[in-house]
Amino acid sequence: GRQERNLRKSYLMTIRALANAVEARDICTAGHTDRVFRLARVIARKLGWDKERLGYLKTGCILHDIGKIGVPDAILNKPGELTAEERKTMEKHPELGMRILAGIPSLEPVLPYIISHHERYDGKGYPYGLQGEDIPVEGRLLAVVDTFDAILSNRPYRQGTDAEAAVAELLKNRWT
Repeated sequence: GRQERNLRKSYLMTIRALANAVEARDICTAGHTDRVFRLARVIARKLGWDKERLGYLKTGCILHDIGKIGVPDAILNKPGELTAEERKTMEKHPELGMRILAGIPSLEPVLPYIISHHERYDGKGYPYGLQGEDIPVEGRLLAVVDTFDAILSNRPYRQGTDAEAAVAELLKNRWT
């Protein structure tokens, strides 16, 4: 009923507030989670995902970078390339995100988005170096959409590009 809808709305607003806390610290990601979700939803619908799964997709997209809350600003907003040590710290954000959200039963279905969105098809991703179909489909979908948005977006160290160039880049790297 209405009470349940209000509770669900409150829950989503709380999740969005958490995500906004992360986005507010990262100068590169304003609007990132919304753009990622809108694109991921188009793909998920093409894959035939049902309403419940699309709901988890939304929450997963909103929270996928929640672990960045534990990454120092100096690393998060560094204008140049990260050192090996800084990269190691940045690469801990999926596991940190899992630790933050673990034990919340209603968020269990979104954990694959959090933990596996930086895995790579060729096995050279992180945190576990999963390969191909071993990567949950949620992580694979999010990795592609996340990368697409990153290519389009301006960064302190480079200009973003247009959609055509972003698609070409994805196709060039499709098995990696």
